[in-house]
Amino acid sequence: MPTVLHSGYLTKRGHLFPTWKRRYFEMSDDGLLAYYKYPGGAVRGSFQFDKWTVIAPNSFYDDSVGFTLRGNMTCLYIKVDNEEEKEEWIAVLERLLHCVKDGKTWTQVIEGNINNSENDSAASIPAGRNIDSSNRTISDVDIDNSIELFHM
Repeated sequence: MPTVLHSGYLTKRGHLFPTWKRRYFEMSDDGLLAYYKYPGGAVRGSFQFDKWTVIAPNSFYDDSVGFTLRGNMTCLYIKVDNEEEKEEWIAVLERLLHCVKDGKTWTQVIEGNINNSENDSAASIPAGRNIDSSNRTISDVDIDNSIELFHM
């Protein structure tokens, strides 16, 4: 069963109607970003990370901050409340994207780090966020260095 790495409320633009809706998002270690009306509710939609995924930080026409997720067949526009929240989410998403492109889940990479498998290319997760292996939650390490964008 996938492990939730990061969660919280974000505002997304609708696909059929371009209105902005506040939704609860959960990022799991298998590369799935799912969103709900509220925590524990029914899944309203999802975005699957794959080797074609691109994360583009941007500002929108109304001066709000956010980012865009572009995949093979879809695009997800996200607004956040402030620049710090934007940096936090992008750091988590970029690190997960790095794992997905290496063909591993975040949990596999962390277990590789715990077992000291330094020869594994995916085991060298960039600085910015760490995951606590005891309960698999993300904790702050260094917000100033949290945005390390990978351009693969």
